[in-house]
Amino acid sequence: MVNGVQSTFGPSYDKNDDDDSSDASSITATLNDEALPSAGSDSEYFEDEEHDEVNGGIENGYKWETFKAVSGVNYFPLNDGAGTVLIGLKQGQEVMISGSYRLQIAKGGIKYNDIHYNASWRSISIWHPTCSSMSPILSSYYADWNERTFIPVEASKTSLKHEDFECILKVSSRCSGLLKIAELNPAFKDLWIPQDYRPEEGVFAKPSFCVISKDTVRDTTNIAALKISERWHTSLSDLTLFHKNSPHDMRVVVLGGKNSGKSTFLRLLAQRLLHTGRQEDDFLYFLDIDPGQSEFSRPDCISLSKLGSNFELGNHLGQAEAEQVLEYYVGTSSPHVFPTKYLSDVSRLIDSFSEENSMGSALLNVPGWIKGFGVQIMNDVINRFKPTHVVFIDSNSRSEAFLNELQIESTFSTPQREEYEPCIYKIDGYHGSPTSGIHSRLHAPHLRLFRLLAHFHKVENTRSLISYDFTPLVRRAPLQVSFSPGPIKAFDIVDFNDAVSDEVFKDIMDGSIVGMFCFEGECETHKDGKFPILKRECLEESFVSLGLIHSVDTENSCINIYIPESTVGSVRGRKNSTWLIRRCKTATPICELFPSSKELSTFKSSGLPFLSFHKQAKYEFIWKVRRNILRRGHQNR
Repeated sequence: MVNGVQSTFGPSYDKNDDDDSSDASSITATLNDEALPSAGSDSEYFEDEEHDEVNGGIENGYKWETFKAVSGVNYFPLNDGAGTVLIGLKQGQEVMISGSYRLQIAKGGIKYNDIHYNASWRSISIWHPTCSSMSPILSSYYADWNERTFIPVEASKTSLKHEDFECILKVSSRCSGLLKIAELNPAFKDLWIPQDYRPEEGVFAKPSFCVISKDTVRDTTNIAALKISERWHTSLSDLTLFHKNSPHDMRVVVLGGKNSGKSTFLRLLAQRLLHTGRQEDDFLYFLDIDPGQSEFSRPDCISLSKLGSNFELGNHLGQAEAEQVLEYYVGTSSPHVFPTKYLSDVSRLIDSFSEENSMGSALLNVPGWIKGFGVQIMNDVINRFKPTHVVFIDSNSRSEAFLNELQIESTFSTPQREEYEPCIYKIDGYHGSPTSGIHSRLHAPHLRLFRLLAHFHKVENTRSLISYDFTPLVRRAPLQVSFSPGPIKAFDIVDFNDAVSDEVFKDIMDGSIVGMFCFEGECETHKDGKFPILKRECLEESFVSLGLIHSVDTENSCINIYIPESTVGSVRGRKNSTWLIRRCKTATPICELFPSSKELSTFKSSGLPFLSFHKQAKYEFIWKVRRNILRRGHQNR
């Protein structure tokens, strides 16, 4: 039995001797079931503030539901063609904004996720998809001696009187073309703007965001306001305090099952670490090893990234940029498909992180695979990462079994720190999302599909604007690349070792998502036809881009391939390199090959390589198996 009686970090706190304990006998590190007293990330501004718990969660009520955006009164469009607006908030008012937007505080201050922000010339990027919980923006004052305002000159052309408001917000679109993804796949028609949104006259100019209230949305119960428990709040505050005061590095891993709130906790923690104090050169490392729900990796990839003070808030669904240190293409959204390769890639990521010798903080985002072989992988990953803090989110009965199977070393040693004992916290699971509306319609596979589509259709990515063009790829001319001879020196089909004919190989590759790798030196291949097939893995291969193969031209020894616009420059910059094309298990979006607009229906005679217009007969190629039928010949006599 392991007793949670003492914290191993930060200033000392008095704790009662009768703290909760855990019967997780396989855990030998200190377990803290009770969250420690909070310092509060905004306590320097609100020292006496009490946190009310409503239904087990902290929130500011539902003031945002009653906020009414009225053009010319508290809502002032700037008519700049980009949908930019000024929103005036009086003392104590809240506003909820869904979508993707950039927020500049022109006057006063705001409170967002318990973090206080003063008016500044800087903008904050926020992502609020309707499929996840959103945080309201609470009006506040300018928390400094000399108040400064940053009201844009365009405001002089409106009826805005800045003295009427405690806080003035400038809101502009973060993305261009984001909403047009619904034309490619209708499932995402209300991913960013609620389907029942009905704006007031003069309020809406079709940007990528909207103000949500009872006046603009028929049913606000489908909108989840982010609320967290007291344990979450104090755990976040405690980790932030350690980050500020400790002379050593901090390594945090958050464990739990699927949909337990791991990603939400990590986003809130990253916000506190990077935006509390807000030094320009602050950064932290983020190890993203969940290929199915990555934060800063490309689809079906894992990565090591550096996050800075320009960290984007909310659930950006993999669209926010980060400084990539290293990235590996796993080739599947589930680690159990290629467990050996996955563990090898994760080990190399952690080794690369260790070589950085950072004295700062690092966060580890892990999959929700907490049973069977997944527990063994998590044990290996944790002991390689050598965390200073382990946060375990308890969401269901399976979580307790997982906790009992964890085998965490009692002490760790790193070049930065010798013989430290990891501190383990057990907190409640997050239950802030509603069960109706878009939340019950969009599941994890849909969100993975969104990430993949957005990746292939992102055409520009700057700090101020991300642009998308969701025109189906089949309407564009693919890039033609030759092989044997040519820059492509080898093809690799993972988990497919049988010799194949050129015709079968073409069928396998046509219309598939592949990884494109550069490598140095020579690679060993074999040929059963025109295609050079990789015999063993290249030692110095480097992942460059994903690609979608339109078709393979066997006669001319070339492939026709689509590459995301955002990575075309990187690919062209390596035109003298040698390339490996690897096909794994990344699923191809059907809407790319056969758009819902049916615009390809006129091409029945063209022989598109990835389409078949043959209509199967009823029950063709279908086996119906009848079980548990006891016939006379099977009876016991």
